[in-house]
Amino acid sequence: MKKPCVLVTNDDGITAPGLIALEKILSPFCDCRVICPITECSSVGQSVTLRKHIEVFKFQRPGTRTAYGIDGTPADCVKFAIAELFGSRKPVLAVSGINHGANTGISVYYSGTIAGAREALIGGIPSVAFSVTSHQPKNFVFAANIVKQIVMNCLKHGLPQNTLLNVNIPALSASKIKGIKVLPQADSKFVEKFVKEGEEPGKLKYRLTGEIFINDRSIETDEEALKKGWVAVTPLQLDLTRYDFMKELSKRLETGKKRHNKKLFQKG
Repeated sequence: MKKPCVLVTNDDGITAPGLIALEKILSPFCDCRVICPITECSSVGQSVTLRKHIEVFKFQRPGTRTAYGIDGTPADCVKFAIAELFGSRKPVLAVSGINHGANTGISVYYSGTIAGAREALIGGIPSVAFSVTSHQPKNFVFAANIVKQIVMNCLKHGLPQNTLLNVNIPALSASKIKGIKVLPQADSKFVEKFVKEGEEPGKLKYRLTGEIFINDRSIETDEEALKKGWVAVTPLQLDLTRYDFMKELSKRLETGKKRHNKKLFQKG
């Protein structure tokens, strides 16, 4: 029986410890096809490369399939993989990570890790993004068992159409992790600060810093649960439509034979 084909990507680069731990834990039961940026691409979001050539490099590690490194973004990697690497054998799942650092709340819009998973979903492949609240390689070993549990569940039961899972894992040993909770994305924002670090004639140099601020603490979310030692799993979707506002907005703006708003077309 063939192992299920799984697309593996990340935003920390082809040599990142989180990626190596991810591939190691999945390879015994998955046919892992690895394609990642050759350098770190954190916080690039869904950006793609359009104004230069995309270079593709082969990487061979003992006991694994040939991996591919892309001189580009996580979205570039997934687009290229879907178009060029799989032929008729489409992956049944895409897995992005394990990211070095959490991706909760508002971070989902900036994260390259989630962008890789989202790009796979755009391409019709159900996906999961994994992040851990640490940059230390030893913590990815602990996280790998959570990854295995969730990936096996997704392979067995599948995911709904238009759905990806955002999984954040606390940097704790297995014995200290309280469990897994399915929670909403925190209503949050970045409170930013630009730190001036240099000045030259006609040019100032700044570094962006900041922290996440939770707007609504009335419900438990991914951000708070993660800090309390829980694995936070949040189902995300591609469709950003605000359906509950459509009816009111259509009354205000729609025009046509039956509903013509003359004020919209008045001259001057």
